[in-house]
Amino acid sequence: MNEKEMVEMVFKFDYGETKDLLKTFMTLISGTLVVSVAFAEKIVEVKNADRIARNFLIICWAGLVTALVLCGLAMCLVAMYMGKVVYGDGFLPGWHGPDFAIPGLALLLLAGGTYVAALICMILASIRSMNNKAAAAREEA
Repeated sequence: MNEKEMVEMVFKFDYGETKDLLKTFMTLISGTLVVSVAFAEKIVEVKNADRIARNFLIICWAGLVTALVLCGLAMCLVAMYMGKVVYGDGFLPGWHGPDFAIPGLALLLLAGGTYVAALICMILASIRSMNNKAAAAREEA
């Protein structure tokens, strides 16, 4: 396989698939963040919620923002990897392709874990809020 074929293969598969995955994941994270902020009153009655439920929701939002930032950084590293493949040693001399690709993929995995942790915090916030509503309803009855 010559160098031109390798560059085409990397561009089609390594870079193309990873870039599409990152764009889709960033869209999913930002959509989740927007929906959770818009419906925060439905997830957790913010005015009547206890501190634990509100803290879970704040941790959820911080986790979603962190996951979004990690995805952006991963996308930058993947783009730098592609630049290194296409332009060779003229692009950031002294750096090798894996110097960008491996940390980029690690950031992608970390963003995925952060996203899942944020969703768990959102679920815990809504469970805590529902339990508080149920306890308040029992006290009134």
